[in-house]
Amino acid sequence: MKNNEARIDKWLWAARIFKTRAIAAAACKKGQVSMKGAQLKPSRTIREGDVIDVRKPPITYSFRVLQAIEKRVEIREFSEIREFSVYPLNSLNSLNSLNSLNSLISLNLP
Repeated sequence: MKNNEARIDKWLWAARIFKTRAIAAAACKKGQVSMKGAQLKPSRTIREGDVIDVRKPPITYSFRVLQAIEKRVEIREFSEIREFSVYPLNSLNSLNSLNSLNSLISLNLP
């Protein structure tokens, strides 16, 4: 494997998106990890610049691969490895969440 490539399961673990590599591989097998709408198998190789979507309902995280690594890094190095965005699964879920949050705020709980 080239230096600028990594297996998706190893990268998800190394970038600390999942706690263990086994959990990362299981998420791939369950169809929770995709790229450009296509589900990824754990052995799929990724490159720098790829955008990976990880579904952890009710949220979908989108990560851009800045470095394709297979060895775990420290937390302070996250900004060099990945950049991410968070998207709700659909607008209805986010609207319900906002309504619930607004109702809690209006209660003025101490």
